[in-house]
Amino acid sequence: VHDFGQTELQTTDQRDATIATTASRQKQLIRAEQLAALGLAASTISDRVRRGRLHRVRRGVYALHPPPGGG
Repeated sequence: VHDFGQTELQTTDQRDATIATTASRQKQLIRAEQLAALGLAASTISDRVRRGRLHRVRRGVYALHPPPGGG
């Protein structure tokens, strides 16, 4: 019996770690194209923005943290 939920969680954790590593090399910013290359669909990116896990800086560019003094 496979625990697909656990496998997906590990994949999500690994993906999030890769996103964080990539963004850390780019002033905490990441492009939509980079997120897509890591397997995030446009709807997933939008969901992460709605939940506050990504913050839109400009079209196609996201920050991992909200800007100072803003949200």
